[in-house]
Parts: sequence; structure tokens; C-alpha cells
Amino acid sequence: MSATGVDAIYAGGAKWLMALQGVSFLWLRAALLDRVALRLPGWRSVADMWDFLDYSQPPAPNATRYEGGTVNILGRCRWRRRSTCSPAPGSNASPRTSSR
Repeated sequence: MSATGVDAIYAGGAKWLMALQGVSFLWLRAALLDRVALRLPGWRSVADMWDFLDYSQPPAPNATRYEGGTVNILGRCRWRRRSTCSPAPGSNASPRTSSR
């Protein structure tokens, strides 16, 4: 993406493409990460998402800061053909689901 000179790309799934609710992505040039306002922070937006009592934490150092809530596990698993689902590379999530 860097070679194209694009600063940001956003795309979302559509109902007619059978995408689940909330399936989308945002790609930002690394230099813009700190310039995009964090309007609706959630429990996954901070540096240590498991330290629930530290309200003064800085934002996560990567794009995780824009994840406001629980990861859309069904969205990540939707297109897998196997009965188990692994989290996306680089994700902090650790889902394991079964179709039994």
C-alpha cells in the first residue's frame, strides 16, 4: 500500500455479499495512527486490556486502539471450512469454537 501513496482505506462487508454485521477493515499509513482521533475507546483500546482498574493507560500502540469492544468471533470464523477457528495473525483474541 505504501507504494500507492494512499493514506487510508476503509471497506465494509455488505448484506448482499453475505457479510456479518461489523465485518470491515481500516488500513492507515503508520504515520497517521496517532493523528486519527480515538472517539469511542473500549476495553480493547488500551495498552494492557486486562488491567481493568488502570484508567490512565495510554492507547494501544497499534490499530487495536480502535477496537471498541469484543471481537466479532463469528465474523472471523464465517468463511472457514474447518470446524475450528484460529484468531487472525497478530490478534490478542484466542477463540476456539466447534461446530459440534
